[in-house]
Amino acid sequence: MIPLTKEVADLEAIYSLNDVGVFIWEQMSEPISLEELKNRIIAEFEVDESVVMDDLSQFTAELLDSGVISED
Repeated sequence: MIPLTKEVADLEAIYSLNDVGVFIWEQMSEPISLEELKNRIIAEFEVDESVVMDDLSQFTAELLDSGVISED
């Protein structure tokens, strides 16, 4: 992902996602609640629910802070 609000040459504007990050990004192509997103992650990957919520909260907060996504 390269945010359009940053300079292309700005390396801080380039993001790399792991498999779970890509899965989350794809699931967010349409509005989705964190609860539903959590359930889909648990169904797709072998992961503990508490770990999912901690990581998902942090990941979505970073996306919001960087302006990549918005709350509507």
